[in-house]
Amino acid sequence: MSEQEMWLALPGVEKAEKAELLMGLARAASIRGSHGHSLELAKAALAVYEELGATAPTSDVANCHWGIGFALRALKESDKAMEEIDLAIKLYREANDPFVDNLLRTRASWSAELKDWDGTLAANIEAVRQNEIEGNPEWEAKSWLNVGFTYNHMMRFEDALAAFGTARNKFLKLKMVPEVARCDRWISDCYAELGNGVLAYEHARRSMNISELMKERLPIMFSEYVLGKSLTILGEFEDAERHLNNSYNAAVQCEASEMDWDFIVKVQTQLISVLRLQDRTDEADQMQTRIQSVQEVIEP
Repeated sequence: MSEQEMWLALPGVEKAEKAELLMGLARAASIRGSHGHSLELAKAALAVYEELGATAPTSDVANCHWGIGFALRALKESDKAMEEIDLAIKLYREANDPFVDNLLRTRASWSAELKDWDGTLAANIEAVRQNEIEGNPEWEAKSWLNVGFTYNHMMRFEDALAAFGTARNKFLKLKMVPEVARCDRWISDCYAELGNGVLAYEHARRSMNISELMKERLPIMFSEYVLGKSLTILGEFEDAERHLNNSYNAAVQCEASEMDWDFIVKVQTQLISVLRLQDRTDEADQMQTRIQSVQEVIEP
């Protein structure tokens, strides 16, 4: 039904059908960016289900809390949004609804945006457990990858290494070639942070081998970065500089609106380290000045 058709149908229905239409209207309002209106409609749907009491389907009640949480987040009411999504997760679990898996990842993503890494980690570990229960090996591997990302942000590199290794083994069994390469890139990054240049280079090289066969810009860009990072540790500064410059060049081969400025700063920061290790101070200082202008914008 179109949004207009739902509005026309609303006066002629009652109970559960009314709540279902209200949630449909809430989703439509959300899609067009009317989050305040979406919030009102989702709350109205919840009120109808509360009137129905125990006869209301648990998953439908959970949908209302999810819709309320989504609208609250868009309205910058993060704490209230988290309360709603946690309630939705609890209800989906009670209903044995498979959507809980997706909602846990959403919860983790929201927590990450708030830099709440403990909350992010808890949600991602819950997602792993949920995937184990469901017997879904592909999503279990993806959830382990998310656990690794979280540990990496927390600078718990040993834990991140273990999580990425678990994800890699699972992707390997599933013969998911690009995902194995992605794990190798992150494993390389962890080894580099731990100062093990040999293993960092080994996994970076594996990742690049696959990325070059794929001929896709982003995998090659990230592989160039970890190769440069690992070679810096090994003291191969000329090769490190070459790979880091390749990574930077790939990063800017897109429209300005699509550029990942955080990554560009990260690559240039690594390159500055390589220049300073070679006593090329003037070049390093000039590059530092340039990226500082970006950092002032993206890191207020």
